[in-house]
Order: sequence, then structure tokens, then C-alpha cells
Amino acid sequence: MIDPLVHLALFLVVVLVIIVVHGFYFTTDDRKALTGVPWRFARFVFWCALIAGAMILAEHTVASVS
Repeated sequence: MIDPLVHLALFLVVVLVIIVVHGFYFTTDDRKALTGVPWRFARFVFWCALIAGAMILAEHTVASVS
């Protein structure tokens, strides 16, 4: 059985790693990179949730077979 909570947790961990690594490559100041992580993480998760919601809405309305 696929556990959605485990997949969500793994997704969030991978996103956090990507955001942190990108932050350190984006700026040379480590302190500035670390302070930007929460904002970047929140924005990324928000837009992913918005896209997932749009996909679910489209599937429910357009791809319905019943």
C-alpha cells in the first residue's frame, strides 16, 4: 500500500535539500543563504501545492469518465 504521508515527507526533505544547496550556490554569504531558506521553501511548497490542486481539479472536471 502506498502511504501518502511518507511520500509527502520524502518530497519535503528532498525539496529542503534542493533549496539549501541552491541557496549556497546562489550567494557567497552563508548567513544570507540560510536566512533565505524558509522563504524559498515556503514559496516552493506553496506553488507545488497550487499546481497539484490545479491538476486534481482538471482531472476531476475534464478527465472524468463517469
